[in-house]
Amino acid sequence: MNAEKNHLGALTGMRFFAAMAVVVGHLVADHDLDGSGRFGLPAYSTVIAGAAVSFFFVLSGFILTYVYKDQLTYARVPKFYYKRWARIWPLHLVCLIVTIYVVGMVTIDYEMLAVNLALLQSWVPDSKWVFSFNGVSWSISTEMFFYFMFPFFLIGGQKRFWIKYVVLWLTVLAAVKGIQILNNQPAWADYDLERVCHVNPFLRLPEFCTGMGVGFIFFNRGQRSSHSSMFDSVVEIAVLLLIPAFSWVMREYGIVGWVRRAEWGGPAMALWVQYTAMVFVFAVVIYVFARSQGILSKFLGSRAVVFLGEISFALYMIHYTVIIAVEKQYDWSLANYSPWTVAGCVIVMSVGIAALLYQFVEMPTKNALLSLYSWKFKKALMTFPLEWGRCLKTPVFWGCGILLAGCSLVIDYNHQPMSTANEIIEASHAPYRDVEFGDHIRLIGAEAVAMPDGVRLSLVWRKQKDLERVRFLHLCDESGKVVGQLPPEKKLFNDAGFSELFVETLLLPRDKLNDPQIVSVGIGFYSEKENPETGKVYPMLVAKKGPVGLNRCRLNVIVPEQMNNLRKEMARLSERKE
Repeated sequence: MNAEKNHLGALTGMRFFAAMAVVVGHLVADHDLDGSGRFGLPAYSTVIAGAAVSFFFVLSGFILTYVYKDQLTYARVPKFYYKRWARIWPLHLVCLIVTIYVVGMVTIDYEMLAVNLALLQSWVPDSKWVFSFNGVSWSISTEMFFYFMFPFFLIGGQKRFWIKYVVLWLTVLAAVKGIQILNNQPAWADYDLERVCHVNPFLRLPEFCTGMGVGFIFFNRGQRSSHSSMFDSVVEIAVLLLIPAFSWVMREYGIVGWVRRAEWGGPAMALWVQYTAMVFVFAVVIYVFARSQGILSKFLGSRAVVFLGEISFALYMIHYTVIIAVEKQYDWSLANYSPWTVAGCVIVMSVGIAALLYQFVEMPTKNALLSLYSWKFKKALMTFPLEWGRCLKTPVFWGCGILLAGCSLVIDYNHQPMSTANEIIEASHAPYRDVEFGDHIRLIGAEAVAMPDGVRLSLVWRKQKDLERVRFLHLCDESGKVVGQLPPEKKLFNDAGFSELFVETLLLPRDKLNDPQIVSVGIGFYSEKENPETGKVYPMLVAKKGPVGLNRCRLNVIVPEQMNNLRKEMARLSERKE
């Protein structure tokens, strides 16, 4: 029995690294489809991070099968449901409340809130509902359906399970194909069917049931020696390498893109494949680490790593709120900072807060609710003061407090406002000052000066994130139509360092400005790069204030009244020169 506990301890430790994959994935994901991650981090492929949720689904099926295989009967199903609810809902409620406070929601859609509290949001074919409030909670909405279906698949024995398992896969594959067919129909355009293939509980159920299948296979295994071996360690390393190897194959051979472009496929099917394709890889990994006794299993089963695995649920539930809180607390566009330092602090703070939530919310609440189920009201009432008092004396509490305080100081130190004492900025007209383009680059100031041979336009920029965009400059008529344009600029912006002021100076030739149709000059940023997930070019960056046009993607740095004055000044200078 001790050996078995050690095996499950290794799997518990793996949960932490899976949760960290999700955390890092949310930091480097191209959230705004603009070529960069949070805080100006470079964007990376997040296939493994997205698949980490699939790992949790498979692992959940395995663990529940391991625990309840010979225990769950129809008479005990109500208690099973109650224990599952007591395990996840209280923390969900706390994180939801914290998210509402952090985001600063003034108005709340109470119908959406009720659906979220009932953990039914992943059934709604609308991303606004699915990712409402604490967006990551969609996965536990899906997980609740797994818990509901678990007795149906477990009770009846292995033989019936495998029949149900095969039928489930066939049904889900048919359903995904059907959804893709509907997605191609204009009548269904208002439904977010692509997102359905990502989050719908029934379409993700095969992953959970695959974990159950691994659990049944695990019980049928042969006996192993209690001593570890070098062979076990080699196998562990090999199966772990399957994860990045399969991810590389998916990306290198464009499997998701191939499904999207195939006549029999499409974007809905491609999204389902993207998030579920690694299910059998995770099944192999879980089986090996549940059975193996190598050096990695010993590391993952160590006391410290197991504790990190135990707080992984809290880490998963709170990390996105921490990211939002740090983003909202400071104006990073005006700061001189290291994106990697800030991201590292966010990770450490997320782990620290997760540990506190685990000790002060998750476990005490679960224990109190289980006591209530057994009609032990006095024990339930005393759970919180007793466990909170014990937690206050632990090194974890004080260690987390020190880490959170330290990270807060580091973030404050990194957020050093940059000086904008510059002649160009001082001469800048108010509508063009501090204009952000998609949180990626900020126009600090602009100055237009009439010259005999044209207008010298000086622009002061500060790059905040990787752009992967090209700056365009349009000469427009009164309706905003492009009459002429100057050559685009790309290298200057790619070579610029983060958070550093740099000046772009260009001449608007007089011969172009002599055209009376031209009454304004606009700038913006367009992309030449395709989003690998959608196959479409990334959108232009949106200007957040100032006189804008072109669907808010072009800032007019010279407006009609200013253009008239510049033309008069150019004429005066030309006469003086002659």
